Formats: sequence, structure tokens, C-alpha cells
Amino acid sequence: MNPFGDDYSALTIDELLDKNKEFTQKLYAISASSPIYDQLVNMRDMVQLEYNERMHIQMMKGKRGSEIIEIGTIASKTYETDYRDDATKFLDSVANSYKDKNE
Repeated sequence: MNPFGDDYSALTIDELLDKNKEFTQKLYAISASSPIYDQLVNMRDMVQLEYNERMHIQMMKGKRGSEIIEIGTIASKTYETDYRDDATKFLDSVANSYKDKNE
């Protein structure tokens, strides 16, 4: 909700552009030291924000999902680190070799 009480979401795009023009002209007409200057700047920023948001929404609606390019699949291989010491690795290798012979 806008703290100034204005609801810019109800305006059309042309009305938003007119409001932006109106606030910009008022900003040029008053001094920067005026107490209302910051309020006008904030109101103009709110109008510009609403306008930009609508433009982004239109742009996103215009993009088609079919423009997504399929780049293929990825083959992955997982490597696990063996933290055993050399003696344990040797014993496991010897035991596995005898086990494989018996099968």
C-alpha cells in the first residue's frame, strides 16, 4: 500500500505515463529545498516502479516456453576417497583375491 494514499495499480499504462510526466513537471517547478519535494520524488518513483513492473510482466508473458534449448544429458561419476592406510588396503586386496577364487 502506498503511504501517500494513491493506488497506482488501478491506473492504465497511459495514465501511469501521464502521472509520471505530471510529477516530473511539478518537480521542475518547485525548489529542491521545499518540504514537498521529497514526497513528489517518492510518488514519481512509485509510479515508475508500477510502470516498470507492468512492462516486465508483459515481457515475460511474451516469451514462449518453446525457446528453451535442450542441451543434452550429463553422465556423472562419483569418486569416493579411500582413507584406509596401505596395510589395510593390502589385506583387503589379498582377502578379496582369495574370495574371488572360491566363487
